[in-house]
Amino acid sequence: MAHLEFSVSGSSVSRKLLPTPRHIYKITGKPVFNSEFGFYSDDNRSGNKNRNWIGGGEVSTQEQRGIKVTEHLKTISKEKFILGAGLFQWSDQPPSGRRRDGEDVNWGIVDIWGVPYKGMVKESRTCGFPPSPSACE
Repeated sequence: MAHLEFSVSGSSVSRKLLPTPRHIYKITGKPVFNSEFGFYSDDNRSGNKNRNWIGGGEVSTQEQRGIKVTEHLKTISKEKFILGAGLFQWSDQPPSGRRRDGEDVNWGIVDIWGVPYKGMVKESRTCGFPPSPSACE
């Protein structure tokens, strides 16, 4: 399972409370934006140990991260009620952890020095944004 968080009318709804975006749409009747999703790996240059995160989304390599991003975008692009998606987040978290909770996860497209993860970028570039089913094939 990926780290997924969905927004409905500006409110965040935890994936743990409502199992699918379709379920959220059925309950609210409103379009859904996938406000955060991501995959992480111990194979990172930032020194992230991926602690203090229990939501899933772990893969072995940066290339697999990119493949999973593409797979996720392919899946949600087929749903007419999903408006779009936002990858969480631009750069890795500090290896010492965030101040508020100590989370130190390899979420980034770039490491803590701003250097892109080439395997992640290469594999995830097969999908455009906003994703469309034809762009992801």
